[in-house]
Amino acid sequence: MAVCLQPDDFESHYYKRLSVYVKGNYGGFCALTTTGVISILFVRSLSMTKVHTSHIIFCLIVPLLALVGCSEHTAYRYLDMAVSHESRGDYETALAAFQKAVDTNPEDVVLRRWLGRAYFRRNQYSAAQAEFEIALGLAPNYLILYRDLAVINEAQDMPDAAIGWLEQAVAHVPQHENSQRDLIGLYLANDQLSEAQIHLESVIEQWPEAMWAHFQLGGLYRALKWSERAEASFRHILDFDSQDDGLQARAHAELGNLAYDREDYQAAEGFYKQALVLNPADDNSMNNLAWVYAVQGIHLREGIRLSRRSLRLRPQAPSYMDTLAELLYKVGDTERAVQIVRQAIALDPNNPELRAHLHKQLAKFLSGGQGKV
Repeated sequence: MAVCLQPDDFESHYYKRLSVYVKGNYGGFCALTTTGVISILFVRSLSMTKVHTSHIIFCLIVPLLALVGCSEHTAYRYLDMAVSHESRGDYETALAAFQKAVDTNPEDVVLRRWLGRAYFRRNQYSAAQAEFEIALGLAPNYLILYRDLAVINEAQDMPDAAIGWLEQAVAHVPQHENSQRDLIGLYLANDQLSEAQIHLESVIEQWPEAMWAHFQLGGLYRALKWSERAEASFRHILDFDSQDDGLQARAHAELGNLAYDREDYQAAEGFYKQALVLNPADDNSMNNLAWVYAVQGIHLREGIRLSRRSLRLRPQAPSYMDTLAELLYKVGDTERAVQIVRQAIALDPNNPELRAHLHKQLAKFLSGGQGKV
């Protein structure tokens, strides 16, 4: 899941605004306190028998407001100290300062989140979760706290609990698109495909222009072998007038994959080329285009150039090594092909199908056979 414990835009804005405000007005707070004290002394010194109620209220309220302001200033001064200590690697002093900030203003949800994040970075998950839950009780609409709690549970390998927190966020504010996106990401990461499909289709119904949802739904349909639905989802992204070249490139790449699956290599070549026009650093499309050339036995020198470029970007990718080895084999450099495929095997890829394929490739190269890959 692409969720991490970082301040969101609201928190950054809140912190900067309040920090600047209290620092810039600290003198004013102290002046108000002094004014309040003088006012009280003045009223007490009066020999008048009648004192306006408004005078008494002023004398009591002004010092109280000043104290509240100074309290907030003190809390955020501790926060500044904590952040400074943490940036220098003095984590224990930083944690103590975070705690003092919360103790000074215990109902400030932003301060509690900072403290929770500090605990999380030290792998003190129970303490972090306690702070986030207290903050959530103070501000149930502060949706990033649900995400923080999900991350803590993910870190402890408790995906069901993580999903539960994000489901609460969605239930609490169904109209929040980012919460839906986080939840769907967790569903997909944990192979809960039916739940992901339901939520993706719901998101598209609510936000038809949410191209990320169309892309994820297309990937889900492809995983389920529903090629026509997958193609429709990816083509919808191409038809949408979007300035997001990155997403457009990924959609072209996925359409290339679908074309390759049905052995329409000419169409696959076109899609991969367009993906590279939109994103010249797309190493996956470089490798895939090179592989299409290898499979067809065409443009082999250009395929080798593309393959080497992809390996410069991802030098430890066994599948990319396999592509280069196949191309070298096709141009007659069997010795170099054998060396490269052995390097790929030595990396011991996690995918059992890829491991089996690499061993098959090595056997083919060693025997000098011309069997189809």
